[in-house]
Amino acid sequence: MLQSKVLKVYPYKYWSTMATCLAGGFQTTLVGIILSRDKNTWKLGWDLNLVTILYSGVLATAGRYCMTLWVVSKRGPTYPPMFNPLSVVFTILLDSIFIGDEITVGSLVGTAMAIVGLYIFIWGKSKEVNEK
Repeated sequence: MLQSKVLKVYPYKYWSTMATCLAGGFQTTLVGIILSRDKNTWKLGWDLNLVTILYSGVLATAGRYCMTLWVVSKRGPTYPPMFNPLSVVFTILLDSIFIGDEITVGSLVGTAMAIVGLYIFIWGKSKEVNEK
């Protein structure tokens, strides 16, 4: 919702995305320094920790912001929040594939409800667009 307001004032959507990510990174770094002053916790090597940080920064943060801004500019601010339940669906699936967690009845019911809710929203939104 806030991104649609930023786009009206500052039309350079990718620069505003970068500024948002940098501000969040600085805030997170400041809180991290305050909470963990041990220098050994801040050391990075060529291991899974570095891959996780790069993945989180590039794909999970910057990529998501760019995709969200693109969707907001094309369809409006109501679309991106509707896809948040899909992250739970992907988490359940990837947990079962890579970690070996069991898929329970509750997770299946929740996944089905998220998919049905998303489908109903998109169906209703398409009918609304067709009426206009």
